[in-house]
Amino acid sequence: LYVYKIWLRADCQDTNDTRHAWGLINNRDTDGLDAWLKEDPARVKLRSGDGRGLLWWAFEVCDAGMVQLLQTQYSVDIDTNLRDAQNKRPKDLCPGGLRAQHVAWRNTDITAGMYQVVQGGDASGLDTFLVQHRREMSQRSEDGRGLLWWVWEKCNTATGQELLATLHYHGFDLFDRETDSQGIVASDLCTTKHKEQIRQWASQHPYTPGMDVAMRQKRRADRARGIFEDRNIDTLRELLRREITTLKLRSDDGQGPMWWAFQQCDREAVELLQTLGMDPETNEVDGNGQRPKDLCKDGLQEIWRDSAKSRKLHKAVRKPSLDKVKAYLTENPEAGRLRSADGRGLLWWVWEQCATRPELLDLVR
Repeated sequence: LYVYKIWLRADCQDTNDTRHAWGLINNRDTDGLDAWLKEDPARVKLRSGDGRGLLWWAFEVCDAGMVQLLQTQYSVDIDTNLRDAQNKRPKDLCPGGLRAQHVAWRNTDITAGMYQVVQGGDASGLDTFLVQHRREMSQRSEDGRGLLWWVWEKCNTATGQELLATLHYHGFDLFDRETDSQGIVASDLCTTKHKEQIRQWASQHPYTPGMDVAMRQKRRADRARGIFEDRNIDTLRELLRREITTLKLRSDDGQGPMWWAFQQCDREAVELLQTLGMDPETNEVDGNGQRPKDLCKDGLQEIWRDSAKSRKLHKAVRKPSLDKVKAYLTENPEAGRLRSADGRGLLWWVWEQCATRPELLDLVR
């Protein structure tokens, strides 16, 4: 018995051949494995340091083609009771049953791109990817997993649920019963609690053509509304410069940019929209029958915030040349009434320097 144990340990070693065999099987290269074994059929008996060999690895990837090759071409007993260092037989490594290798399952630039988008957790990015690569969305990586599996892996998070909603809006069957190379259904990667919540949500929002367009518009509206609520005038200007169609957006409650500006009683935002052709006196109403101006009962106000204009004015006041300050105020007369986030504006900045630069007082007289 002692001699047998010594022989077994010596026979099971990590070598270049065992590493090569593992690589061929892990990459599901059936033709490559066959060609390599034909060079020396005795290689079929190789065992690595953990006691596993070619049959263990073939069962580990649940590849029926690999197992069949070893059985029919190299007389390997697939029902063997030989065990590895963890006391596992080869067939113990594939509890879900063997599957035929799917010739279309391979790692590609598309599958890599899908995986990266999902890992980034950006639902808008996923939406864009789906629009650009709609025909390739059925691609699966070499382990049989694809977009649906990677998104379901994140189902326990708010980000993952938004990604699942994006797939639903694009017409994906979230509960498709196809399996990966391990026999795992995509939705089974999620906890029962969250899966049932998603199933209930999907049943309440059955797919109809055009849902992806409506989702896209809603997300754009939510993003734009958030900018108004943040009172970030510079970001708002950039958004309107880049996406002028923002002016036509409407949220679920029927409100749009002018409503959002009046809701904040933001004079500068209202004036910005007015310069782009929107009417602050419009009689259009939202879903509750309210006009934009109905949302600001106390009148528009100058919002205290750090903006590009307030920063430029502050910088000009601190420079030696009074002419530059006057020129800036002539070009931007509204800047004179702006207040930064700390509540200070032109009057404060002038009085800060009144002892050394009394000529600045001419600006506020």
